[in-house]
Amino acid sequence: MFALLAAAAFTNAFAQSSGVIDEVVVVGRLPGPPLWKVSNGDHVLWIFPHIGVVPKEIRWESGRVERLISGSQEYLPMPTATSIATITPNPIKLVRAYALYKESIKLPDGQTLADVLPPPLYERFAAVKARYLPRNDRIEQMAPTEAIRRLANAAFDSEKLGPPMLITSTIDKFVRRNDTIRITDVSVMRVETVEISELRQFVEATSAAPLDDAGTACLEHKITYFETTLREIRHLANVWAQGLADELVATASQPDDTEPCADPTPEVDAKMREQWLAAAEAALANNRSTFAVLGLEDVLSPSGMVAELEARGYTVEVSAR
Repeated sequence: MFALLAAAAFTNAFAQSSGVIDEVVVVGRLPGPPLWKVSNGDHVLWIFPHIGVVPKEIRWESGRVERLISGSQEYLPMPTATSIATITPNPIKLVRAYALYKESIKLPDGQTLADVLPPPLYERFAAVKARYLPRNDRIEQMAPTEAIRRLANAAFDSEKLGPPMLITSTIDKFVRRNDTIRITDVSVMRVETVEISELRQFVEATSAAPLDDAGTACLEHKITYFETTLREIRHLANVWAQGLADELVATASQPDDTEPCADPTPEVDAKMREQWLAAAEAALANNRSTFAVLGLEDVLSPSGMVAELEARGYTVEVSAR
């Protein structure tokens, strides 16, 4: 279960968008994203907007971020909310759990994706596979979530897009250089311990079960990601890297109420949001300068955490340079 949840989280993280690519990912030395400035009198919270993918070969002008971090009294890292299942740390159990994981990512009884997906959906999957993994036939024997995860890896590599750690690792380095900065991480993790017998029952039940309507709708949403939305994500990554504040605000996707892939951790998300807002308000009350990393949706969405701070009376503005 823990591995399945991890795989699902990985897939969801990458599978928020898709598409036919029309523009080239920007390269070279770039300004990097604009920052959001939240003020309480002369106390300032600087927010660096985090996105899921960045241009793979990006080199960015990080001097301003370095200066702001060096002058800050507190750092709020990118908050996360996750729910995971774990196995008792026993070597034999861990080996068995890994074996079950390997079993769980494959379709049972020699089936292929052509056997388990509705024909129209399989045709769309096959078209995306032909684009990004034309020589990998083993993916046809993988469970749908695992197949999507592998397609995501190949798609982003092909389109020269990389993980956000290409940027956040630099921020972490600047934080380590500030010997006096306090780090307040409000990430929330719900951990559930499961036994091997429970994990086996879960794997057997899910591998034998046909794809239901909700599962089909979610998979279709993720296939659409590769077909159409990746174009928008690439453009968003370019705009973000070039520091084009107005265009970033205009381009960034807002939350989609029709999202068919259900969030398995709404209560964990709510707790993380509550804790981050409390930490941000405490920082604005007590610190002359605070630096934070926050997801772009929470920075831009009318229901995001920056909008909530503004609603509570703090001044919010975009600071491009």
